Amino acid sequence: MEFIITGNISDTDLSDKVKGSMPEFCTKKEAYYTLIISFSIEALLKDEQLNSLSEENAIKKRIYDLLGYQLREINKVLCEQGIEIISSHIHGVRSQNINTVKIQIQEELEEVIPRTKKGKKSKRTPMKTFVTAPDLEFVQETVSNLASKELARIYSELMRTMPNKKFMSEVLGIEPTENDELLFEAFWNQYKDLWLATGSTKKLLFDKFRHHVELVVAKHSATKNEMQ
Repeated sequence: MEFIITGNISDTDLSDKVKGSMPEFCTKKEAYYTLIISFSIEALLKDEQLNSLSEENAIKKRIYDLLGYQLREINKVLCEQGIEIISSHIHGVRSQNINTVKIQIQEELEEVIPRTKKGKKSKRTPMKTFVTAPDLEFVQETVSNLASKELARIYSELMRTMPNKKFMSEVLGIEPTENDELLFEAFWNQYKDLWLATGSTKKLLFDKFRHHVELVVAKHSATKNEMQ
């Protein structure tokens, strides 16, 4: 059985949506099933808590905690409906519609069913397995791209306020250069947290940049006065 629900992988009521949207399903006697949940990678990247984090380890933990929670909650809903799930999988898909979650329930092979010596179904149930595959490589690549675009935008806006690239070089504390790649690399190294920073952290970073601008302006003013 396969069905698609309208929802996001970050929805707190996702398991309720599965329960409400699930079509009628007739289970077979003495059968076990596999649950496969597919979601949009792009939808995961819109998760508010995920976007409030900047450390890679914290991002990974948020992803695995979220997906593990959804996997177990949906698994619980199906088991309550009398479907004996012994293998549960959740994975991100790059091409899936951003506002959908796909649910697949597949019958397990006969070989996984524990049986007695007489061939009857044993009371011993197979060990349950849970597999989480968020496509972390793609997530990290996309997060990095988003960071690059946002920092490039901020860098471009700040560059418009600079007299020239030499002045920006001094603000960033590097050797004078006209090379945009070197300038942006220095800006990235010093202000990379700006892409996700909010509130006091964002103000602190901009105050730091403004302070360095003021130091360079003061230096140029002092040099000009000495030459007069």
